Amino acid sequence: MEKKCRKCDMVKPLSEFNKKNTKHGYELDCKICFRANERKRRLVRIMKIDPEHGNRLAKIQEERDSRGEKPIEHAWCYNCKIYKHESDFSKSNLNNSGQCRECSNDKDIQRNRLLKLKAIEYKGGVCVRCGFDGHYSSFDFHHLNPSEKEFMWTKARKSTFEKIKDELDKCDLLCSNCHSVVHSKLNNDGSLNKEYVISSKNEEN
Repeated sequence: MEKKCRKCDMVKPLSEFNKKNTKHGYELDCKICFRANERKRRLVRIMKIDPEHGNRLAKIQEERDSRGEKPIEHAWCYNCKIYKHESDFSKSNLNNSGQCRECSNDKDIQRNRLLKLKAIEYKGGVCVRCGFDGHYSSFDFHHLNPSEKEFMWTKARKSTFEKIKDELDKCDLLCSNCHSVVHSKLNNDGSLNKEYVISSKNEEN
């Protein structure tokens, strides 16, 4: 079934109208127009109490109105500045009207990059074994004593820098090549690697 909105004068499915508090019937305004009216009434009330806060809300509403009509099953990405299908959002971001999944992932990548760069700088910025000082992705944090390892970098990077300092203090900064070497039990000729360090507690048993 369909119904004509009193405000926008458009015929829309009943699903686009809020049900009244009574057992039967729907509101005369569609959901979009109903929400717009509620925002205006709320703004009028706030302007009387706190004009400064009201002006901030007015700017937010002006920006929201400039987006145009929200398509069904779509949400606004604050980073892309466009409507995207709800399937493009994680559940938490969709519920909080945040960024789409792609933007959220890009933000995490940038955050992880900056955190690792800060950790590399904290540990001196060069491989302690060969002096390598190149691309940040080629650095690893080598635990000198694996029995003291509390978490891997993949988990540490989800924490703040202050929380991972203690873990970094248990490590040497190595390039990926040197890190592989010190965790290799044998040399090329089959002799025992004198620098060998076990990589996990499990290897002790």
